[in-house]
Amino acid sequence: METRQPAIVLIVDDEPNILRSLRRLLKHEPFRTVATTDPYEALSCLRHEPVAVLITDQRMPELDGDHLIARVKALDERVVCIRLTGYPDSGVPTPTLPPGAVFKTIAKPWNDGEISTAVHEALAHYERAAATADQMPTQP
Repeated sequence: METRQPAIVLIVDDEPNILRSLRRLLKHEPFRTVATTDPYEALSCLRHEPVAVLITDQRMPELDGDHLIARVKALDERVVCIRLTGYPDSGVPTPTLPPGAVFKTIAKPWNDGEISTAVHEALAHYERAAATADQMPTQP
């Protein structure tokens, strides 16, 4: 009998306190969380493990959230991305992302229920997409 691995939710924020808060919020959930302050470490993780959901801060010093999302989608378009921002109305230009690249944008400070609901919705979206892909016929 095949044992299914829990889904992975990858959290990226340059502020360690934010990471701790999100991990604490999600610690009793039926998925595994991986958290890092380094977006390049997140990309490395994605190359080695199947990530279902990415939660990323918008503004980070080395690689901002939209650029990270663009790179994540280039590696695995199935990853469902949630963007956190402390500046929802800043008007800062961002790189062009494909339609639907950002599943949800949540303003900081967030409501815990909003984060939890968004992650569960993102996981359901990921599972539906995975089930559809499994039903697609393979090309010869």
